[in-house]
Amino acid sequence: MVGIFPYHAGMEKLCEEIEAYAEAHNLTPATVVRYAVGANAETWGRWLKGDSACSIKTANRVRRYLKGQSPKYAPKSREAA
Repeated sequence: MVGIFPYHAGMEKLCEEIEAYAEAHNLTPATVVRYAVGANAETWGRWLKGDSACSIKTANRVRRYLKGQSPKYAPKSREAA
């Protein structure tokens, strides 16, 4: 369950999308956010608690990453090794 974002319902939806992606790819949500936008380790926690929210531009970058469109901070493929 994600935190409650009464002032920004879009953040709750984004957090749910991140959590679903993380679960499907065996990652933590914080790792997904780091890969998607290069955010520090505390960003996910602040978003989840409702202490901060991202910009629309950042939300769009996260969603592009979730859809697999040229992520800037993608992990190296383990299969290539």
